[in-house]
Amino acid sequence: MDHVPSRQLIQSRFDAQLTPAHGIDDASESLETQAFDFVLVNRQFDRDQSDGIEVIRELESHTRWSGVLTMLVSNFPEHQQSATAAGGEPGCGKAALQATVTRQGIARILEL
Repeated sequence: MDHVPSRQLIQSRFDAQLTPAHGIDDASESLETQAFDFVLVNRQFDRDQSDGIEVIRELESHTRWSGVLTMLVSNFPEHQQSATAAGGEPGCGKAALQATVTRQGIARILEL
């Protein structure tokens, strides 16, 4: 997802860090070498235009990452439905990143 707005949300509202990834390969490599509680996934990756829902499916399909929750960032309800059907948590659109409901949802996921 757009790194600056998401980083501002995560670091200003939560005691957490944001590690950017540019697709499933980056995400998988980071997940293999670091501990994560939560993965925000953009609907479409900027660099290669890969599908964020496919990334969620891939992450959710591996038992070694079963404790890592995923959330799609998309303004489109049909993509949100696909992401939750793939195992992701209910997400939000970019315009709603600073909304109270979004912060509450992320806080619930991070158990803060």
